[in-house]
Amino acid sequence: METEHVNILVPIPMADHLWILEILIGLGVLMLINYLFKKVVKHVRQRSLSKTHDWREKLDYILFLPVHILLWILGVILVLEVTARRFEFSFFHGYLSAFRATGFVCMIGWMILRWKRELHHSLLHNDRNIKKIDANFVHVLGKIMTVVVMLIAGMIILQLWGLDIVPLIAFGGIG
Repeated sequence: METEHVNILVPIPMADHLWILEILIGLGVLMLINYLFKKVVKHVRQRSLSKTHDWREKLDYILFLPVHILLWILGVILVLEVTARRFEFSFFHGYLSAFRATGFVCMIGWMILRWKRELHHSLLHNDRNIKKIDANFVHVLGKIMTVVVMLIAGMIILQLWGLDIVPLIAFGGIG
């Protein structure tokens, strides 16, 4: 005599709400990372104040706001990803990864530009420079560096969104 095995699926009422728990845990981890980042930046800044004056004094200015906004962007994208997976919005997946990568590129470019601004300011306004630096040269170099960072970030973002930048680079080379 052969017995049949019948699998009876018992619906778990809590399984429908696990996506909310996933969102809450993800946002909690992002808030913890933000808190730890604040503590590390504050610690590095406090240590640099006791020593010679250099770029570490401005580390909170250079890094804090871009990283803070990046964490918010990651939190929003996490919520959108989990919600899209829960409600089966499959067309979001490609766009959300491109948005996440674009956020990283923009924030890194922003941090580089903030660091450049602090370096520019310290070169022009510190009296401890042994050699006097030509202010016009520093201004021109700063503007060139800004344009280069913006162009590189823009080309990386275009590449992330699937545009072929090789013709653009070739056209720029001709120009």
